[in-house]
Amino acid sequence: MNINLTNVQSKAKVISANETAVNDGNYTVVANATFTDPSPIEGKGFRVFVRNGTAIVGGTSYSVAGTEIVRLFHSGSWSNYVIDMSSKQDVSIVVNSNITAENDKVYHVVANATFTDPTGVNGKGYVVVVRAGSATIGGNTGGAGTINYRLFQGGTWTTYQFWNINQLLNIVEVLSNKKTTLADNSDTFYPTQKAVKTAVDAKQDALTETNFGAFTNGLTSKTTPIDADSVNIIDSADSNKAKRVTFANLKAFLKEYFDTIYTTTTAVATQITTVLSGYVPTSRTINGLDLSVNRTLSASDVGAPSGSGTSTGTNTGDETQSSILTKLGFFLHKQTTPN
Repeated sequence: MNINLTNVQSKAKVISANETAVNDGNYTVVANATFTDPSPIEGKGFRVFVRNGTAIVGGTSYSVAGTEIVRLFHSGSWSNYVIDMSSKQDVSIVVNSNITAENDKVYHVVANATFTDPTGVNGKGYVVVVRAGSATIGGNTGGAGTINYRLFQGGTWTTYQFWNINQLLNIVEVLSNKKTTLADNSDTFYPTQKAVKTAVDAKQDALTETNFGAFTNGLTSKTTPIDADSVNIIDSADSNKAKRVTFANLKAFLKEYFDTIYTTTTAVATQITTVLSGYVPTSRTINGLDLSVNRTLSASDVGAPSGSGTSTGTNTGDETQSSILTKLGFFLHKQTTPN
């Protein structure tokens, strides 16, 4: 990452009166001036460097020489980002040879130089501005026009190098877009690593027979399903997609299937009626006696005289079993054995 001072200086416009800024414009104030914002464009803005006098940017006054203001439009509003280099002017050191740096110092390189880091203090470091030649810092070389920030953090030295003002504007924009959650649905914001990990950890693991079985086993049971309830199935006729079947449809399917295998109650009743039709119904009676049980008939039951004696009458011939039973009030029934 780089700010190219040569390019910035060549594009800077010297301002000594009120000015309507343009996006990506660079201005150096040498007398009192009020800046009017340009038409807003997401992620765009302008830069104002106060060399002398007072600059009013976004309604705020800046009168300290050495103050740099980056005015940026983002998410519907303008914001000022201020870089105050004035406090560093008294420790600025011109360098034209190798040097061991000190924390909180600013170095201006005018000839090739290699920097040796000072004792590391967390959050501390130094700045190297390369005016001419080159500077070797932490093994990295910065050419003319670069600003190099060397910072010690978490036990490690890191160099941040800038080449042009547009990259600085982009960096400011990116930092303002950092989010710690995934709540925003935007192409502008970006989440931190922790926000991504938190969101990923909250998602369901890939389904396996083990975790899906454990999930199913943990569901609340229902003792008596009703027709509107359903069960899951795999549809083999539709690429094995998961679908559901209601109990109403399941019962209708099973009835249709089992009706082809087992006799229905209506058919069984018909068969029983057919079989029993060959027998004497229990509603019949003999001399007032029903036939629901075995009966022993007496002489009086069939009209025969009781005791001993002689029967008189005309002999009409030998009687057959059938004629005898007919006279006794019986008729033969042929028993039919059902198929």
